[in-house]
Amino acid sequence: MTMVVLSVLHIVAGAFWVGVVLFAVGFLDPVVQSLGHAGGAFTQKLMGETRFPQVMPAAGGLTVLSGA
Repeated sequence: MTMVVLSVLHIVAGAFWVGVVLFAVGFLDPVVQSLGHAGGAFTQKLMGETRFPQVMPAAGGLTVLSGA
């Protein structure tokens, strides 16, 4: 039973992580670059005032640890 839970956790966390990375690279980054200075302000707000910088490493770590 424990292996099933770990496998599901591994798949869900991995899918979340990959989905967010693909969204960021495919959609978010081009828009931020096209905004110029405002894109930098957006990125600072995203990294400084949200939980994004904590959630992404946690999802990656959870994926690795639950798959080991």
